[in-house]
Order: sequence, then C-alpha cells, then structure tokens
Amino acid sequence: MKNKGILKKLLIIFTINYVIVLAGFILISSHYLKQNNIKVFTGDLRTYAGMLSPYITELYNAGSFEKIGSYIENNADSSHRITLVRADGVVVSDSQANAGNMENHLGRVEISEVFQKEIAVAIRHSSTLHEDLLYVAVPIYKDTRKVAALRIGAPLRNITLLSREFINKNIAAFIVLLFLSLISIYLFSKLLACRISEIKNAFGKLSRGNFAVRTYIKSGDELEELSNTFNLMSENMATLFKEIDKNRAELSAIIESLKDAIVVIDRNGVVTLSNNASWQNKRYWEIPGLMFLGKYIGKSGNAEVELNGKYYSCSLAAIKNSSSMVIAMHDITERKNLEIIKNDFISNMSHELKTPLSSIKAYLELIADEKDETAKKEYLSVIARNNERLSNIANDILILSAVEGKKALQPSAFNMNDVLKEVGLLLAQKAKSKGLALSLHDCDITINADKFYIEQMLINLVDNAIRYTEKGRIDVDAEQDDYGTKITVTDSGIGISKENQQRIFERFFVTDKSRSKKNGGTGLGLAIVKHIVEAHQGSINVSSEPGKGTTFTIRLP
Repeated sequence: MKNKGILKKLLIIFTINYVIVLAGFILISSHYLKQNNIKVFTGDLRTYAGMLSPYITELYNAGSFEKIGSYIENNADSSHRITLVRADGVVVSDSQANAGNMENHLGRVEISEVFQKEIAVAIRHSSTLHEDLLYVAVPIYKDTRKVAALRIGAPLRNITLLSREFINKNIAAFIVLLFLSLISIYLFSKLLACRISEIKNAFGKLSRGNFAVRTYIKSGDELEELSNTFNLMSENMATLFKEIDKNRAELSAIIESLKDAIVVIDRNGVVTLSNNASWQNKRYWEIPGLMFLGKYIGKSGNAEVELNGKYYSCSLAAIKNSSSMVIAMHDITERKNLEIIKNDFISNMSHELKTPLSSIKAYLELIADEKDETAKKEYLSVIARNNERLSNIANDILILSAVEGKKALQPSAFNMNDVLKEVGLLLAQKAKSKGLALSLHDCDITINADKFYIEQMLINLVDNAIRYTEKGRIDVDAEQDDYGTKITVTDSGIGISKENQQRIFERFFVTDKSRSKKNGGTGLGLAIVKHIVEAHQGSINVSSEPGKGTTFTIRLP
C-alpha cells in the first residue's frame, strides 16, 4: 500500500506540473500570438491608409467633400471602418455612420496624437459601433500643414479570433500528449517507487541490527549513489559497533568515577580520553602536575595534587581487561582555601590579641609598683586604649561572622541621605582634628537594603580614608542608574600599591602596620565592607595610585 501511495503521489505531482506547464504555454502563446496579430493588422491598416490618403488629400484640398464621402463608401468593406476628421475634431465623413450625427473626435487618442506625429495607433472601445477596434490614423496635408486625419479601424474580434482558433486547433494535440505523458510518468514512477522501496526495506533490516544487508541498484543516477552509500554505511556501522563493544568497559568506568576532571591513560602513558581538550593525545609526563601518575601506572590508589593553582583529590583505577587506567580528579580548591584562610585567621587573630594583652599585662604590673598618681593615670590610659582595641576587634569579628553567614540581614527601603548624615555626624570631628575636608554629597535616593550594615560599610570606608589621609579631602557620593545604586568613597591619601590592592580585603591585612597600630585599626574593616557588599549581591572595586589617593566604588543591585 505504501508503494502505491508513493506511486500515486508521483503521478499527481507530475500530472499537476504537466497541466501547469501546458496552461502556461497556452496562455503565453495566445498572448504573444495576439500581440503579433495586432502588429500585423497595424501594418496592414497603415498600408491601406497609405493607399487611400493621396486621393483623399487631393479631394480635401479641392473642397470636394461629397466625392470624399462616395470614395470612402466605395473603398470600405465590412471589416474596415474609414473616417476623415478635420483638425478641429469635426467628422467630415465615416464609412459606417452618419458624419453629421457624430460627436467631435478631437478627444480621441489616435486623432489627437496624429497631429503630433506622422502616424497614431490606438486600441479602444468605439462609442459609435459599441465594440473594441484597432485604429490607425495618418495626417492629411495642405501644403505643409496638417489639416485633417484619415483613420482606418478594424474590429479587435477579428484579431483575437485567430488566437482562439490557434488554441482550438492545438488543444486536441495537447490532450494526446498529456495521455502519452501520463503513461510514461506512470512507468517511470513505478520503477522509481520500486527502487525506493528496496532501499527502505534495507534500512529497516539495518535498524534491527542486520549489518550484512546490501542493496543492488544499477540505475546510473543518484539512486545508485544512494545504494552504494548505504552499503558503505552498513559496513562502517558494523565496524563501529565492534569498537563500541570494546570501549564500553572504559566508558562505564568513567561514568562511575568522580565527575570533575576525567583522564584515561593507555599503557604508553598517552591521554586517550579527557574532558580537558588541551590534555588530549599528550603523554601524561608532558602535562604539568600529572608527573605523580608515574608511580600509579597499572595500579589503583588516591593522591592529592596541585595543578595550575588548583588542588585536586585524585582517584586512580586500572580498567579491567585493559592496559589503560582512569583517573578522576575532584576539585578541592575551595576546601583548601578555607583551610588556609582558617589558619591565617587563627595566626592573625593570635597576633592581634597578643599585642594588646601583653601591653595590658605589662602596664598592670607597672601600676602595682608605681606610687606616682600621674604615672598611674598614664598607664591606665594605655590599658584603656588597648582594652578598646580588644573590644573593637571582638565587635568587628562578630559583625564579620554575621555578614559572612548572611544572617541578621533585614532589608528595608530607606533614604540614602539619612545614612550619610549619620556617618557625617559620627566622623566629622575625627576628620576635622586632622584638618581634612569631609564632604558627603546630597543624594536624595531610596534604596532597599539592610540600613545598619550599609551604615557600617560607609563608616568603615570613611574611617579608613581618614586614617590613611594626611591632608586634602574625602568625598562620599551615591547615585542610581539602570543597574542599581553606585556609591563612591574617594580620598587624597597615601594610596595603595598594585600588589596590595589584591589583598586589602583579607582579614587583618594592613598596608602600613605602624600606621594601623598608631591609628587603632583592627585590619578587619575592609573585610567587613567586602562581605556586607557580597551579602547584598553587590560588587566593590578599588582604584588607587601611591601618593595620589584611593577610590572605592560599590554597586548594589
């Protein structure tokens, strides 16, 4: 049934195409035949007018209008209409109508044009005869002036009848040709459908796993090429499936292993499979960081390695029934970095706490033996400063811990001017004592964030700017755009070197330790700022040059 369906479709398509071509041929032929007939008839009418015009010119110039009428009637037949029209449009004589009853012809296309050129041709509807005519008009001269127009007309039906007659005579031939074409189309379609069916059946067998199936079509065309391509594909698929069976064990081992970096190494040490394209087809000892694999070739085990600044926990396993081995490399960089941060934090924390505690202990011992009250007051003042430093460290650690865990965030809508005023009141005196101009620009914008933490962020940034600026000014500005809120804190201080800009957000990191101790900094301020910004899913950037000041730019979505 399906073969018959293909055959039926081919017959319908070819028949429709043939009918379309035939209809197009008839229409185009009829059109061009009609145009050709018009051209031939125009030439005939022009010749006819050329024969009549000399005598009519002679009679018209002599004023013999009655003779003109008789001449026109005698020389006109039923298929031609002869009309003489004066230059003012008045009809002098007409072979098929009473000239006295005819309207002015100056508005007729062929009449108006003939007084502009030597001959005028027009196809239009005649209001006198009530049918379409082909008109040819030539001028009548008196001396060198055009005084009248001689017009010869022929019915258009005489022209179109010829093309219809042409179609009627040839339609029978077209029908015979259509019948013969249908027979040839049927035979060709049936042969084509059989060959397509043979290829379809072969594909069906191939899909069921029969890789020995072949087709034998010798047609000398694309179907033969398709048959040969199918046979080649069948052979290649048989080879491919054998290779798939061989590699299935390797693929299963890879799937069951860790999913980060995957490496398969053959007995020659060549990387045959990897999800890192740059390692493919290289020997493992040519890849930095994989040299350790030498002692594990052919064995199973675990190892921890550093590669391109990242740390990996490697699981190595030999593949059964193969001389290859698979290595799964799990990225533990984050865990390692956390361990490093933890160790650095403990070390820095111990150092930061040890200094003020040692100072407090030493001055307490001095107070015990001191008799002078003035000296005691000075010692107590030092103890108070160190105690305040310990308190600041403890408070900063608590804030940092809360923000790091994204706890206690309480977003609300507030006006940025309110926060800037609070920061100004808190730090204005500190800036004034150093002779610095603190400018918090008016910015009447509303943002949605945790007001307490935003205030803490600005306090830390402005306090840091005051601490590291000896002269000049500190400017704080905020604005909103399509991306959110942009806050900038700019100072004219000592600046930060390029190498230190990457580390200023680390806990307890200070660019100038002597200045930090002198000004009572904890080394946690910028770490707190960074975590407050990240807790709000924002970003912070620093732009600085030693001796030319620093600008911190914060963007909050």
